[in-house]
Amino acid sequence: MTHKQCFSIEDSYSNTVLEVEGGHPEIATALNDAYSPEFNTLYKEWLKSIPDHPKPFDFQLGAITDLLNFNIQSLLGNECYQACSSRINDGDDHLCDGQGRSYSCQEISKVGKDLRRKRLALQRAVEVYLKEGPVSVDDINIPGGSEGCEMDTADFMNEDYPHPTWQEILNGEATLIFDLPLDLPGVVKAQERLTVKYFNGQWFPTINGRFHLYDGYSLPSTLSSTTKKLNVKGLVMTYSGPESGVMRVLQEDFNASATQLHQYTWLPGHPVARVDFTNLFDLTDRDLPTFARHPCEYSWSNVYRFNPSSEGTCLRFTAASEGDIYVILASIPNDPTTWYHLQISPKGVGIYKGLHLQETVTNKDAWGLGSETLYQSYFVCVVVNQGSTSISYGKAEENEDVNHHVWLAYEDHKDSISVQYYTFGSGEHQVDIMDITALDQSFVDFTCKGELADNSQDASDCRKKCHAECDLSLSCTLPEDATTCDQCLHYFVRDKVTGVKTCVEDCPDATVAVDAECVCRFLTPRPEYRNTCLHPELCPEQQLQCTTECPAERAAGKTNRTWPVPCLCNRQTETNATCYERCPSNFYTDSNTSLPTMCRGKALHIIL
Repeated sequence: MTHKQCFSIEDSYSNTVLEVEGGHPEIATALNDAYSPEFNTLYKEWLKSIPDHPKPFDFQLGAITDLLNFNIQSLLGNECYQACSSRINDGDDHLCDGQGRSYSCQEISKVGKDLRRKRLALQRAVEVYLKEGPVSVDDINIPGGSEGCEMDTADFMNEDYPHPTWQEILNGEATLIFDLPLDLPGVVKAQERLTVKYFNGQWFPTINGRFHLYDGYSLPSTLSSTTKKLNVKGLVMTYSGPESGVMRVLQEDFNASATQLHQYTWLPGHPVARVDFTNLFDLTDRDLPTFARHPCEYSWSNVYRFNPSSEGTCLRFTAASEGDIYVILASIPNDPTTWYHLQISPKGVGIYKGLHLQETVTNKDAWGLGSETLYQSYFVCVVVNQGSTSISYGKAEENEDVNHHVWLAYEDHKDSISVQYYTFGSGEHQVDIMDITALDQSFVDFTCKGELADNSQDASDCRKKCHAECDLSLSCTLPEDATTCDQCLHYFVRDKVTGVKTCVEDCPDATVAVDAECVCRFLTPRPEYRNTCLHPELCPEQQLQCTTECPAERAAGKTNRTWPVPCLCNRQTETNATCYERCPSNFYTDSNTSLPTMCRGKALHIIL
């Protein structure tokens, strides 16, 4: 309310004008008479009505990003801004005076770029929020998937996929993953995963390592126990073998199964379960191809985007799950072949690239807890350099200070993936994740654990304790193993049969270094093959040996390369495969032939 009072000396009168804005309109109207005996009461009532009847005002809605959409020239003054604009590209810094102080032209340019970058980032964040709604960046609850969901059916049908042998099934190293059109009540669910164990002539299905004596079933006497058959709660099945890895119910199996199953006439000849290894990590010490265990449930969001650099970015989080916890790092989120993902399991820890297992951690201290109520803090650090990506995994032990123990360090130098997104996933069991934090690796202190060499406090330098002949600027697959170096420090020898490379300090005798590989100087047949291997370049590798020079009965042949040089027969008869240093008696050397020089028979003169 505005009060105005006007006086006039000539007319000896005063005029009071009240301007009332806001408040209840009826009370505001009554306030026009300032000399009314009820004015004080009405004035108080009007004041009380203002919160419910505020003064109307004009306003305009705009995007919050408009707050940062201004010209920095308005802060400096036109003269200073123009002076810097004409000099900012000459490479030198200059000062200009504006608004009563001096400014660095380079600082002005930097502030302008920072404002633009912040405005675009804020604009993108608003667009993401309007598109996706509120997404938690701190706490995630991921439901578990169906049983057997971590093993991709497409991988299972790959001809290179490893399936358990019958002996491994007998030893309890295999899992049956049932895939039926409907439940078999009292036996198995339509989709169920069971580990079976053969003991004392009976088959016991186990769940999470637990079994009951009353669940043990033996094969009916009408069936042979040597035909790869098993009995799960009355359902008799036959294993097709490691070639296909499928359990089928044959007609004889169906006839021998429990009578309550005879109503399911579609069972005979029907594949009922696929067979997989109970623990994929058990395959790492075997010469078998390994495929990925996939997260069952996960989702992508623009919120989970980061930009790891050569300085390194770490994701630290706290999680609990009865099963597996997955951390997924991707270049293209919807294409698993552009993923790195970590599987943190109660049975091991592994890192995958695309669809294949790369490395595992055998130390149980690094594994998941396998409890839905016990929480553990983990971290994953990513370093991206030109042509390589390094990933470190470990546990954060929280005492007075947070101590980060690195248990796995993976380095990818071949067709590495430049990751831009991250997310978390679950296996068959629910995963609860909290306190997700992304921070620069430089702010984290590390301790290398297990098979990793404690080279420094930098997680990127936590590497396996590789063999002395491994190039330490790269890495290795197994510690102290000269056959698993990513690259050799000096030279390497290749096994002629298996092709495995072994790093060595010096090339062995009878070999010479060619592009770091120790190759034979001269290729000669082994003694037991000297009469069957006439031309070394046409003989199998296992029949050959390296020598410092060719033996007397052989001579160095011509080749289009420097090494190795094949040792060809020096002399050879037309009818005998034996190599000779000189032609036998009754033979002469045909000097018109090249290696092997032919020994031809002399003419026989008969005297009458």
